[in-house]
Amino acid sequence: KGPCGPLFRKWLACTDAHPGENEAGEALHLSRCAHLSAPLAECLQRHETYYDDDLRFDDDNDADREEKELKESWETIARDIESSYLIRSFPEAMRPEMEVRLETSEGAVWLSRAFRQGEETKLLLLAYLKDENGRLLGAGTSEDLERYGGALRFGLGEETCRVSVYAVYGEEELVYVMTRRLPAASKLSS
Repeated sequence: KGPCGPLFRKWLACTDAHPGENEAGEALHLSRCAHLSAPLAECLQRHETYYDDDLRFDDDNDADREEKELKESWETIARDIESSYLIRSFPEAMRPEMEVRLETSEGAVWLSRAFRQGEETKLLLLAYLKDENGRLLGAGTSEDLERYGGALRFGLGEETCRVSVYAVYGEEELVYVMTRRLPAASKLSS
């Protein structure tokens, strides 16, 4: 939908046409579809108001009741998952790609939509991000992430030093986690 819809469909078709990994263990779509990624990102940024979604949480807008309820629901889900699921680091082959734009205090993480484990394919169910203080930065189901080709957008707080991405695949009670430290010089102070 919207002004970036045709470009997104091309990018999505490209990622679907190039599943799997190269010899270095990197997702094929990252290299084979790179020619579409930058124009898509630019289009999404140009039309940010059209594509602004409810998945990013900003403390400045907490007055909006619906957003606040959504955030509280995701915080409950995250707490339940972390207290009852087994937590493991992402296997190297399926580690997410993360990009942070300090000038806008935003970021995005790209997750594999599925991976094979033996004879079984595990599908991404949901993912969320937290800072070093456990503050929820963003969250989404697989359907939510599908809108951005597997990307989950998130906002950064002024003092954010680390971002952790959590993802649940398949029906197992297992959550994968990866933490990235932001460069020391990049603390988001006003």
